[in-house]
Amino acid sequence: MADEVAKGGVIIPESVLKKQKRAEEWEEAKKKEIDEKRVKNAENRKLIFSRAKVYAKEYDEQEKELVRLKREMKFKGGFYVEPEARLLLQEAWNQLGFDSSQCYLQNSHLCSYHLLVL
Repeated sequence: MADEVAKGGVIIPESVLKKQKRAEEWEEAKKKEIDEKRVKNAENRKLIFSRAKVYAKEYDEQEKELVRLKREMKFKGGFYVEPEARLLLQEAWNQLGFDSSQCYLQNSHLCSYHLLVL
């Protein structure tokens, strides 16, 4: 076996040297992975922030439009009725094992079991 001599005159086995080298390589790979992840997360944060700005702007515009409509109707002597929540039929009936014949009209309302309110 080829053993190395350290500075202090102590003999270090080859297996220990290989283990140290492998640990250094793993540490470098881990640092590189962390740096790449940090850069990717920074880009994602910028994207998320820009989307949030757009959503906030849209929300503000909707609120302003709602206030404008209410003022306009008040000025005209009427009243403003807010739009109701949209109802969507659940598209995954068959995937969940529900038959479309199970959903029927009861008292002029769709079966609420199969509806999603947005």
